[in-house]
Amino acid sequence: MVAKVTWWVWMFCAGAILSAPAWGAECMSYWSLDEGEGFMAYDTVGGHDGVVNGPEWVEGPVGLALRFDGENDYMHLPDNNPMWLPQEDFSLAFWICFDDYPGDVAAEQEVIFDFNFAASSNPDNETGFNVLRRCLSGRLSFTIALGSETNQSLPSTMIPQKDTWYHVVVTREYFMQSMYINGQLDRQRECTTGPVQYVGGYDNNAITIGRYTTTLGSARYHFGGMLDDIMLFEGGLSAEETLALFQGDYDVNDARPQAALLTGGDPNSVVEFTTIQAAIDAAADGDVVNILPGVHTESIAFAGKAITVQGAPEPAILEAPEGVAVAFDMGEGRNSVLRHVIIRNSQTALYVASSAPTISNVTVVQNVTGAVCLEGGDPDIRNSIFWGNTEADLSGCQASYCCVERDTKGEGNFSADPLFFDSENGDYHLCSTRGRYWPEAETWVLDEAMSPCVDAGDPLADYSQERLPNGGCLNVGAYGGTEFASMSETPIP
Repeated sequence: MVAKVTWWVWMFCAGAILSAPAWGAECMSYWSLDEGEGFMAYDTVGGHDGVVNGPEWVEGPVGLALRFDGENDYMHLPDNNPMWLPQEDFSLAFWICFDDYPGDVAAEQEVIFDFNFAASSNPDNETGFNVLRRCLSGRLSFTIALGSETNQSLPSTMIPQKDTWYHVVVTREYFMQSMYINGQLDRQRECTTGPVQYVGGYDNNAITIGRYTTTLGSARYHFGGMLDDIMLFEGGLSAEETLALFQGDYDVNDARPQAALLTGGDPNSVVEFTTIQAAIDAAADGDVVNILPGVHTESIAFAGKAITVQGAPEPAILEAPEGVAVAFDMGEGRNSVLRHVIIRNSQTALYVASSAPTISNVTVVQNVTGAVCLEGGDPDIRNSIFWGNTEADLSGCQASYCCVERDTKGEGNFSADPLFFDSENGDYHLCSTRGRYWPEAETWVLDEAMSPCVDAGDPLADYSQERLPNGGCLNVGAYGGTEFASMSETPIP
């Protein structure tokens, strides 16, 4: 007999950063660049995965590294829209090695990091921050756009030599810009306070490594050399923390939450992952992937596996701003189950092709398209909410016992405002005159209105996990069938 395994997925929450114990700055993204093949460079802390366009994997100071050819190579990170780069204090750490001496004309400066950056003589057109190597002098330069005066640049004192690895940390903390090289302070200057500007002017939302892009002209200033172990922190790293990074005394695993919830199975069978897809890839048929609460920016695919992926112990939020949030396209059947998740801010929330998965108690809101079914896709979609999606809710498929803003064909479907308590601020609990869970206060409160999605689910579905009193019927939406489902009066027999 093969025992079922429950995989617990621990990830970052938007707006909250994973913290390393006793560190003042908190790691929000980490690209180890150790993949060794393919076209992806994974952010194993923040989920902002990069697409590798040309660079090759080579040996680096910490595992593998990426080599950029200085002509066309670059790595593209998710655009800064919605904004995910830090606006206040931050630090960027990386290993770097140049392949050649600096150029002798302006066109031969090398942009290493272009984080939504734009330069201009007009401060209104400036955005973001960057790190580059200057032509002629060969000095590193760390520049921030703070919107109050022309770009504020900090050049290094030391001049990096070719074919030599350096560990570099640049920080912005309140009114100070600093640069550390190989664990030692290289240079520091005062800078204007206030948030980093990312919107307006020549802003193009692009975040690239190895070249410079704006809304004006083509990509240019390509970097030639190697990069390794890139870390982005919210907050300014101290001199002691910078030295620890250089000496290898910082374990990025400390920046990931540790397992704490072990309910529902043998604790020895619980394995932690920092991305949902990694857990799915490791799972076998019959396993359960539990996504812990929070906002997860990631595209996932079931990969043909008969597994259950669910928010636990309460619904999680999935986002894929540039693509598909959840894909079923490898022949999945009814034993491939998705439930108790909220999918928002995605191009397509659910994509089903040549598959027939089970999708229950999901809330699909504020996407371009809700569910798209092609090539005979036949999902069983029940007890869910499709609302506020700009182009379509259900394309090529039907649902049952769902709240659907448009196209209510299907048994038990209806169209009525679901009455989320505060969807603008990410609270998708259903209003209830009998009791709605208020997560901030960890208590139950009474509303003046009752959501039509309460007790509107499939009358044959299991509602036993919903808190009493309930109406003897499953709630529609992600919280339905959980202990956090909004309450209603229990009918008297």
